[in-house]
Amino acid sequence: MSAHAAYPGGRRFVGPLCGGVRSGGLSPPAQGIHGQGARQPRSAPSRDRPFRPPARVSLSLLLAPAGRSVSAGPGSNARGGHGFARGGQDPAIVLSRGVHQLIHRGWFHKVARRLVGRREFHAFNVGAGRTGTVSIHAMFAPCYVSMHEPEADILVPLIIENDGKSDRGPFRDYVVGKDRRLRLEMDSSGLNVFLLGEIVAAFPEAKFLFTVRDVFSWAESMYNRTLNHKRDATWEAWRDFAKRRWPSKYHRGEEMLERLGLRPIHSLFSQWRDLNQTVLETVPPERRLLVKTEEISTARERIAAFLGIPADTLATPSPRNRTSKPNQILAQLDRNLVNDAANAYCAGLMKIIYPESDVKWEALVGS
Repeated sequence: MSAHAAYPGGRRFVGPLCGGVRSGGLSPPAQGIHGQGARQPRSAPSRDRPFRPPARVSLSLLLAPAGRSVSAGPGSNARGGHGFARGGQDPAIVLSRGVHQLIHRGWFHKVARRLVGRREFHAFNVGAGRTGTVSIHAMFAPCYVSMHEPEADILVPLIIENDGKSDRGPFRDYVVGKDRRLRLEMDSSGLNVFLLGEIVAAFPEAKFLFTVRDVFSWAESMYNRTLNHKRDATWEAWRDFAKRRWPSKYHRGEEMLERLGLRPIHSLFSQWRDLNQTVLETVPPERRLLVKTEEISTARERIAAFLGIPADTLATPSPRNRTSKPNQILAQLDRNLVNDAANAYCAGLMKIIYPESDVKWEALVGS
């Protein structure tokens, strides 16, 4: 009888696969498939009837398209034989579906491209930290060679040592060397902006995602990260570097920031301006795509079209790297202090990125 048999009063029963692997869920009812009487319980292995393990699952089964029926193999029987499972899904079918999902999503192609050094595209996310760099990496990681903040332990000291110097040779050498080592398709890092001129010049075919968020929610995220995230020596050095790079004294009304060890508002807002202005001035418009942080989860088709890849090869990321203890720092400061600093440092860029909104905390973040 065929491995697929319909039983009166029962579900369709898919027969054993490769020596007794069963799928389909329910066992046949008491009336057997060959008209025998009630089904007898299996006997335990004995000296006269030794246990025979199920046959190995063949490679052809694992690579068969998921969901395709497979006939019972030699040595199997429609009663189930020595199955891997008495109920539920057949492990071989589950594994087969998993393999084909990986193939469909491009995982094997990704590994092969990594081995031979071929890329489907070459792209960088050059948004500042806390703008969705982790989410962009998560969008590409299933099917493409992607990393978030690769080699940060090397790059952070390099930036600290050479930032502001006229000789950009160390940056050029690093950019080319890292590409030879990693051969990334997507490099998503808030550190890329510090080497942006070298990246744009070294890879004329590369394209750039520019993740950006409004200055108020970005500053809030930076404060929360500082308060709630334990940093290692590398990122502690980076925090000290940012204080020196964007110096500012505490103004009246910022006593809470000073008490908590947080940077003054003017320091953060000037950093937001400088990093985003660098991207707009350095990357040609035809080679960049601006993606607002709050739109990342719905921007999959737009990003795929920009890079010339199928949209279904990109995952739809949920918000990543969020702090579990938001502190609402800006809401506790004087509203005029916050808005005046934003207008002084960020009004021009904010009007480009958020032309429909006033440059005010309450218009973009406050309720």
